[in-house]
Amino acid sequence: MKIDLESLLSCYHFRDSKLLAGENALSNIVTSAQTLEGMSSLNFLRGGELLLTSGTSFFDDESIHQALIEGLIKSGAAGLCIDRPSSKNWQLPSTLKETADRLNFPIITFPEGYVFGDLIDFIRYNYYSPITQEIKREDEVIKEINDQIYKEGLWIVYRKLDSFLKVRQSVFHRGPVFQRGMDPDMVVPVDVVRQSQFQF
Repeated sequence: MKIDLESLLSCYHFRDSKLLAGENALSNIVTSAQTLEGMSSLNFLRGGELLLTSGTSFFDDESIHQALIEGLIKSGAAGLCIDRPSSKNWQLPSTLKETADRLNFPIITFPEGYVFGDLIDFIRYNYYSPITQEIKREDEVIKEINDQIYKEGLWIVYRKLDSFLKVRQSVFHRGPVFQRGMDPDMVVPVDVVRQSQFQF
């Protein structure tokens, strides 16, 4: 899944999550999710992660809060999702909140009724369409595309993928033959591609 944090918070899995800090960074893009329990985990991030944590390893150590947030930003993490203690009086440590707000890094609460694996699987195995705001499981999308290819031909691949992408696409082909249903304006002959600046 590739989804901005603001849209993710509107999904059913995250409907009970609360934004604790970093309200100006909801445009951060989430591409995966994994757990975080300490500073050493920062060395294994690739960027785009929503990090799920109990926070027990760093909540009470104010001396590392700034380094933690700075490290998360440097590593390209999309946000931090904290599993709050059951206490109603619990609050995000002030040094953590102030640093996240100042550096524009989002921190949200862990949604009720789920475990870490639920959220990791939700982000890993679903596609999100920024055009329709539709969320579907990866296997459902693949089956739908395969079924429609069988019924309507390869051109359906373009139309299906188009609903999950924001950018204009082109189909490159050799020769004058068109698939049934193709839009000629969207087809670029291979000879034109060879003369372009793009490498394939």
